[in-house]
Amino acid sequence: MPKMEEAYAFRKDYGQPHKRIPGAKGRKPNADELVLTDGLTISVGELGQVAKIAAKDFAAYLKTAFGIRAKVVDGKADIAACVDPDTLTECKGYMGRRTCVAAQGVTISAFDERGVAQAFYALEDRMNRIRAPYLTPGVPFHAPAFSPRMIHSG
Repeated sequence: MPKMEEAYAFRKDYGQPHKRIPGAKGRKPNADELVLTDGLTISVGELGQVAKIAAKDFAAYLKTAFGIRAKVVDGKADIAACVDPDTLTECKGYMGRRTCVAAQGVTISAFDERGVAQAFYALEDRMNRIRAPYLTPGVPFHAPAFSPRMIHSG
């Protein structure tokens, strides 16, 4: 019979949002994939708290999951994010975003700061799926399926 879980034991996992990803060292990148390496820089420019926290969380994810030290900086960076709703024709609207992965780095353009945060979360998901710090080049567009009217806290 399975062991009974203690009441509220699930809360222990909340203290550790990122986990080490086993098998990351064994996978070799494809010829066209962008390899994220130690010393990576992330910039969100003059964006607000939501984007800055998402960038710091992404840096923490890279360190915990793959042992890659990343730093959030101002100015030019390997991963740069901005809010530029005028350039987003395919995914204009709340949390719309475009993530361009190229050999030179990653550029995130979003409709708003929440879109920037969602782009960082999507990059985490992509790396979790392949279990390695590699990104396939391309320019995917994303927009939410619906727009909630309010946000509930836990």
